[in-house]
Amino acid sequence: MKALHLLPWLRAEADPLAVLEHFTFQNTFGERTFFRGVELIPAGHWMLADAGGACTERYWELEYAEEAGRGLTTGARDVRDVFTGAGPPSL
Repeated sequence: MKALHLLPWLRAEADPLAVLEHFTFQNTFGERTFFRGVELIPAGHWMLADAGGACTERYWELEYAEEAGRGLTTGARDVRDVFTGAGPPSL
């Protein structure tokens, strides 16, 4: 963040909603930061910035493949069983 202070076109103004969010939840959500007009790069993304501008691209995406024979109903039942103590599947 110290490097941001060196940018002549960026005014280091606080984002009051981000500060409130941090003091309420000890976290900020989404792309908001303490600085108005400055956003976080989303998880799984990279950014390229130069004199012509900036672009953000996704480099990773969570993929979930169902195990053969295990659908939503079976998975939901297994989760319920773990939390109710009915016997966990092999975890």
